[in-house]
Amino acid sequence: MYEAMTVDEVSEYLALLPGEDLTLSIVLTDATMITGYYIRDHLPGRPILEAIDDRHSYRVIVPSRRIAGILEHVTANRLGAGLSPPNLLLGPAEQAGLEVLTTESFGLIDPGGEWRRRESIFYGVDTLLYLDADAISARSGGIRGIGGGFLASASVSWAPKLVSKAARFLKQNLVEPGAHCGEPRADFAMKGYVEFFDVTNVEPSADEGPLLLLEGSTWIGAALRSSAPGMRRRGEPWALCYFREDRMGLGSTNWERIGQPVRIYGDKQPVSQNTSLGVARCFVKVRVAGCFSGDH
Repeated sequence: MYEAMTVDEVSEYLALLPGEDLTLSIVLTDATMITGYYIRDHLPGRPILEAIDDRHSYRVIVPSRRIAGILEHVTANRLGAGLSPPNLLLGPAEQAGLEVLTTESFGLIDPGGEWRRRESIFYGVDTLLYLDADAISARSGGIRGIGGGFLASASVSWAPKLVSKAARFLKQNLVEPGAHCGEPRADFAMKGYVEFFDVTNVEPSADEGPLLLLEGSTWIGAALRSSAPGMRRRGEPWALCYFREDRMGLGSTNWERIGQPVRIYGDKQPVSQNTSLGVARCFVKVRVAGCFSGDH
């Protein structure tokens, strides 16, 4: 269990958020992460997160006594910020016992619709997108409590010790996708563009991807490549990576729309798997992922 923020801490942090449209990921005291579009009109210390589909709007009011930390995702436009898949809000919220308010919606942008070229997600500051807090905390000797903020924030820090450790993992010497299976280290960082495999109608399995049951949770498979889609050469090497679904701060369908490289850190698993891209000789369980403003 993580220590809860106070009402004043939550209110002060939210008051410092930029004016852009935001998607927030809120880490609860039981380490559950819920993600949704941030609705600014709310009672003090009780942020509201929203997700939409083609028929309904879903909102969750999060009491401060349940909030251990907050991550924010600033995107290039309202469309980018608002498209948080309902599964990142509904499942974790229900698991945590939070009430979900459902209303019918009309005339909303189709969450599954294609984005135009200028509707990519860009991060102008160093930003944490994904954190397996339990794993990183264990490697840090244990963290008693966490607060709120971004990866690079000094004035309002999100788990100062924990995030500092996560940042160091992401900043270590990078391994190239394709060379990672031969890397002697068991854990390392890589950089590239993340594209998740289609898991429509796929049942989680303990042995076969792209949905794996690991550590009591569902993990989603993705390919990490060094080059952006428009600049990719034929046969470019790639790395098979798995992300824990209930720790993701950004929906899997949106990662392809990030217009800059993503850094990941994780543990190599020397187990081969068959995928739609071919055979992967190993895979990586991702523990931390984020964007650094200096990476292009």
